[in-house]
Amino acid sequence: MELWQDLKAKFIREIKPRFEDIRQPKYNITFDEAFTFFKQVIQFKFKDKLKSNLEEHLIGTLHKYLTQKNDHIDYLAQYTQIATSFEPFLKKVIRIIEPKMYADIQVKRPGKKMSLTLGKAFEILDKLDKKEQRYLENIYKVKDYPFGKEIWTVYNRRNETAHTAREWSKDQIHADITKMMTALLFVVFEYKEEISVFFAKEEGE
Repeated sequence: MELWQDLKAKFIREIKPRFEDIRQPKYNITFDEAFTFFKQVIQFKFKDKLKSNLEEHLIGTLHKYLTQKNDHIDYLAQYTQIATSFEPFLKKVIRIIEPKMYADIQVKRPGKKMSLTLGKAFEILDKLDKKEQRYLENIYKVKDYPFGKEIWTVYNRRNETAHTAREWSKDQIHADITKMMTALLFVVFEYKEEISVFFAKEEGE
């Protein structure tokens, strides 16, 4: 519980102001409510008990990044872990809000290779990048609203490794991770209704 309380306090400090920007979309849930949905998505375990390392890899790493004293090597490792956790996070959201579509994609068909890639996930969750700015060659061409730079970052940085980012400054790493944190909550804000319906049904069963 303490981990999540720490994380919430850091999210409020680091990214809540971004959602309060008057140029960003207005939502009918609060930041606190969105964070609660985010926590539910991360912690939910499906009945088939497929192993998910999201809570360990994403949340554990975010907590270390936000609350512990780290050196540059730590920051690079944390950057890589957070960047590569966005794809499984989107996959879990899709499994929650579009279970049939998720199942269809996972089914192996003779002669066809089906996989739920990050690109495919963005196609399914099409409210996240309606103008498809993630395909632009660099972030300077991306419009800031709604959350364009955040989506560009999570799409294009997922393959960055500690090796390719070894020359980056702490400020550069922090700026990207802040964008990734913002993108995580942006997903929840955009799909809040579908997520809330799912968990309402779960609680009713």
